[in-house]
Amino acid sequence: MNKKYGICSKILVVVLVFASLLIGCKSGGTKTTKEEVKINVPKDNTAVVEDIKQAEKIFNALPSPLESAMLIKSAGARFDESLLNPIGNVNSYVTNKSMALNLGYIPAI
Repeated sequence: MNKKYGICSKILVVVLVFASLLIGCKSGGTKTTKEEVKINVPKDNTAVVEDIKQAEKIFNALPSPLESAMLIKSAGARFDESLLNPIGNVNSYVTNKSMALNLGYIPAI
């Protein structure tokens, strides 16, 4: 009797999978139209292009992390744990400006 239920359950699963494939793969004649999104791009965008070029110059001038590590090593700098900011001060840095200053960022004046 258990074999009969096992075979019936397998047949039921196959039928359900086949039915779901038929329902899911309908190839009805309805076509959906794509909506076009119009974007207004200013014709005189030289200022934007210049800003992008300036940003690229800044980011390209920064050394990579590997280059930074090599510069520190070649300078003979040693690690001094006493100079690190204590972990307990993490809650003191809640704004982007204070977090950047904690990481050593010095804003241009």
